[in-house]
Amino acid sequence: MALNLSKLNAALNKLESKRSSETDTRDSFITLHEGNTILRLVPYKFDLEMPFNELYFHYDIAKKHFLCPKKYNGSECPICEFVSTIWEKYNETKDETLKKAATKIGAKRKVFVPVVVRGEEDKGIKFWGISSKDAYKDLIVTVSSALKQGIDVTDPHEGLDLTITISEVTKGFTYLTPTSINPMLKPTPLLKDRDKIQELLDTCPNLADIPFCKPQPLEDMKASLEKYLNPTEDEDNSKGTEKDFTKNLEDEELDFEKSEKKTIVKDSGVDSLEDQFAEILNSSSKK
Repeated sequence: MALNLSKLNAALNKLESKRSSETDTRDSFITLHEGNTILRLVPYKFDLEMPFNELYFHYDIAKKHFLCPKKYNGSECPICEFVSTIWEKYNETKDETLKKAATKIGAKRKVFVPVVVRGEEDKGIKFWGISSKDAYKDLIVTVSSALKQGIDVTDPHEGLDLTITISEVTKGFTYLTPTSINPMLKPTPLLKDRDKIQELLDTCPNLADIPFCKPQPLEDMKASLEKYLNPTEDEDNSKGTEKDFTKNLEDEELDFEKSEKKTIVKDSGVDSLEDQFAEILNSSSKK
């Protein structure tokens, strides 16, 4: 049995303790739809003990998304540094506008798990991207519960398929958030032709090879942050991103609400959120 129960429990504890050659991006992720989708979780080729891969992203920074280098490997992250400065200012002023701004561009978790979509086995292994904390927790509980009973749901020969249900009532920002995750009762092989199972397992992509999941140059992050904070008249951060990953990454968190017009902040001594950003930047540069 390859799955590591302690790693699964560690991921679950993290959830409960907090309020946790290049592959083409479009071909590496599945798209779920309303109704039922039957998936088979498979071993992650590059870590057989743990199929869940947690990454953190800064979304929609001047129409770009960035893997957070601080969360990824402890490296410098200019966006995190700026967010920390905003939080410091918020702690001083209790200005809810600042809190909202910090939350919007702060790093957000996305979990990637390798799966095969039943009926589409010929397309190989892809990643299911999960942003919902509840869905992630339900999935870990399902896998852990089965493992405690001696069943490895990812086993390519004796594993269990999962029925992922997305109800109509979840339309909107949570449209792609599963309302239920139910394991089948009968173990089945990944493929009827067991001789071809290993060939299918070998199609598992490496997250590190997917551009969307790679760290970007710091200069690019700084440049996008500067554009985000000081947009020109022909730039509008409310129009979305350069690539519409919502169609491919099953991520309600990528569908951020459109940027609001300038907000007048009462009793703050400045006229707008943009002015507050400028004030924060100036005060930081003087330290």
